[in-house]
Amino acid sequence: MRYRRQVVPKRVIFVGTDHSDQLQLQESAHITQPIDYITLSHCWGNPTDEEMEQFRTTPRNYQKRLEGFSYHSLPKVFQDAITVTRELNKQYLWIDALCIIQDDQKDWEEEGARMDKVFASAYCTIASSSASGWNDGFLNRTQDFSQSEGVSSDQKIINDFYLITDYSRRDLTFPKKDKVVAFSGIAERIKNALSTEVRYGVFRCFLPRLLLWKRAGMENDRISYDDDRVPSWSWMLYNGKIDFLTKSYLQVPRNQSLSFDNSGRGINIEVQQFEGCYTRERDGGHIIFSGAEEVGFLYFDMDSAAEVEPRNCVVIGVDQDDGNNDLNKEYYVLAVRKLSGEEEYERLGVGRVQARYVSKGSSSGKLL
Repeated sequence: MRYRRQVVPKRVIFVGTDHSDQLQLQESAHITQPIDYITLSHCWGNPTDEEMEQFRTTPRNYQKRLEGFSYHSLPKVFQDAITVTRELNKQYLWIDALCIIQDDQKDWEEEGARMDKVFASAYCTIASSSASGWNDGFLNRTQDFSQSEGVSSDQKIINDFYLITDYSRRDLTFPKKDKVVAFSGIAERIKNALSTEVRYGVFRCFLPRLLLWKRAGMENDRISYDDDRVPSWSWMLYNGKIDFLTKSYLQVPRNQSLSFDNSGRGINIEVQQFEGCYTRERDGGHIIFSGAEEVGFLYFDMDSAAEVEPRNCVVIGVDQDDGNNDLNKEYYVLAVRKLSGEEEYERLGVGRVQARYVSKGSSSGKLL
């Protein structure tokens, strides 16, 4: 039985099925036939002010978009998405930059909160992972299609997980609105599907792996949230792209008590110490040395954090049995710093280090 959609986007782009130059932004309320649409997941990159004004839908060009606009007026990644949509014999395409009115806070808050349902209800999602910005096309390269129909519920959950990581890697025009509003809807859907808990973009069932994020660049600072301060352990605290140290399964050490606390902001942790090692900067990261030997590495969240020689760490995971006595095994760790409270810590960065350079003993604390 065909999946019955619960929601359609407020607007879609009518692309037709031929290779016409003419496109039209249409309001779904005025479309009488069923809307079978495709979505595009893409990286915004670093568009110029002129490109932002030309390519996005704004209150200034909204009426003209409803009247019609040219295929050749769009950047390459949008053109490729239109080509794919037509090749799949679909007439409608949804692209956030075109179908959500940019520079309109009310429209962004309303439509941004529905983005998870927009992606979930699509015929398929084109993930232009090979394109780093609007002017990069993705045809003639590998394209990834996330089909909404004919897949198991487990596959849909996996697709949703990678949709989140995809969004975290995008250069977002409104990082505060985008990460809080758009992710809240996606997070709620996955939370219900997995019967898990989510806080600040981190799911309890994926807790170790999702704590092992690192910033892909240091050009952007923390996001200044108006009210609810995001904790240091969440990737949502920063504007810009992130990567994860690993997406593989990790064993949590036996002494580690990783769990959300009752405050809504903290994570229960066991704090250990780096021993017999020091860090030195190299190639954008920091190498952990013991004498002249390289024994690990760290990526700091902020340049200022790199000025602090980390003493405390939290062992998040190990890729082999933590019960064996191999001191050369590698720990995945967070570098942390003590706050004013006796048991309160904040995150400084993330990395890997050989087990012999982490203390055996630990003390309980909270990561905020």
